[in-house]
Amino acid sequence: MKISNLMPRQQSLAIKFLYLLTAYIAMLIALPLIGFNAQFGIGWEALLQSPAGNHVESVADAINEQLGTSPSTSWESILKNFGGIYQVKYYLFDGNGEQLGGSPIKLPTALAQKLRMMPPFHEHRPPPMAMVHFREAPPHFRGREPDFGPDRMPGFGPPPEFANHNRVPEDLLKAHGRFLVHTNNPDTFWIGTRMMLFSPERGHPVPCTLLAQSDNIWQSSLLIDLKAALLVPLVILLLSLCFWLPFIYQITSALTELTRATESIAEGHFDTKINSSRHDEIGRLAEAVNSMAERINIFLTGQKRLMGDISHELCSPIARLQMALELLESSSTPEQQNLLKDIREEVVEMNNLVNELLAFSKAELKGPMKNLVAVPLKPLFENLIVRLNLADIVTLQVAESVAPLADHMLLERAVGNMLRNSIRYGGGEKISLTALSQGDEVVITIADQGPGVPAESLKHLGEPFFRPEASRSRSFGGAGLGLAIVKSCVTACQGTMVIRNRVPHGLEIEIRLKAAN
Repeated sequence: MKISNLMPRQQSLAIKFLYLLTAYIAMLIALPLIGFNAQFGIGWEALLQSPAGNHVESVADAINEQLGTSPSTSWESILKNFGGIYQVKYYLFDGNGEQLGGSPIKLPTALAQKLRMMPPFHEHRPPPMAMVHFREAPPHFRGREPDFGPDRMPGFGPPPEFANHNRVPEDLLKAHGRFLVHTNNPDTFWIGTRMMLFSPERGHPVPCTLLAQSDNIWQSSLLIDLKAALLVPLVILLLSLCFWLPFIYQITSALTELTRATESIAEGHFDTKINSSRHDEIGRLAEAVNSMAERINIFLTGQKRLMGDISHELCSPIARLQMALELLESSSTPEQQNLLKDIREEVVEMNNLVNELLAFSKAELKGPMKNLVAVPLKPLFENLIVRLNLADIVTLQVAESVAPLADHMLLERAVGNMLRNSIRYGGGEKISLTALSQGDEVVITIADQGPGVPAESLKHLGEPFFRPEASRSRSFGGAGLGLAIVKSCVTACQGTMVIRNRVPHGLEIEIRLKAAN
């Protein structure tokens, strides 16, 4: 039996695993970012001073080498080729802000000032010989004396270290820093790399600034290769999914099967079995659930038989007691008549209780029936209404063709008990009895206009001897077996029963059975 007050929708375990996996990926991304910010700071300038900035300088070195081995007439083509590779536009300027290469452009004021802030070349004097680091000069400078005369570079004479060496100090070859400028008019990012350009035409190194222009720094692969940055977490995610999904699927599918089985057992289907070939804790849990259901089934079957046997045995002494009361009434005095009347009422109540117990135990012991037949509902309902004298209070809505698969006697008993229950607790208001076909099912609904039952009692309706109100006295009738008998009859007909409160008041009982056609 199902009830209408369902538990709040619970979150799937697979969804929780997915949340944890997402948090894991986010942590893998966040930790490097935190470490990066701790070491280099926050902002574009910090990014430029990080290893990402080293890539900018490596590209600048490659451009420097090609420019140094090519005539100035081909510099624009070289810069354009490199710009196409990294989705930027390259420009080359000397220390005075004069453009040496790239398409002609007028720089924004802030950027032009940045270029003029580069220290003059003559201020960068090489340190003493003992402190100088050397590297090989470019090929076009090897085998010749460096030409650093006063006429070419005012204020910077040829250092003595250059006299008899074919090397150039590292101080002259390295870039004098990297910078990033964001201008609003136009809205553009400018990445600058200061370097020493060895030009064969000039015959000596020239301090220059290589500018890379990008309207959207995220689309450029010069500073941040967004594809590579996204590829790493994507690969981690795919590997994690490939590793975890089979494991998660096995666990969730096993737990889903266990949940369905336990829900079925909770509804009274104690013959439910879980087929599990697992040898871990979940497999042991499945075996424990099977063992529990089997033992509960044995206990309840014994209890039902004991109840049926006791009820059957009680019928004879109650019948003899009724006969004895009839004999006493025939020879009793008027003063004794009232006392015998009270005793007769108690005996009648006891007889009704025993009959209900007997009916309940028989319905329970039958279990699901296999030989079900088509039962036309309209004549069954009409006969019940006439027999129970309910024509004035019951509103019937059922078509001639509606016929479920059921046992006629059990279905009649179930509907009769529901009608009696609605009359007893419906407050004397109208009762609605409807039946209609829905696909391959027949839905029977009985609804009254009574006060209904407390929400916390709904799940217990259908249990033997349960009554919603503990204070309900015998004057209201019933021992709490009416709906229990209904439930047993419906289960024997392989159907389901749902009980729900109506809005604004009333109780509704819905039975679903398989359709005959």
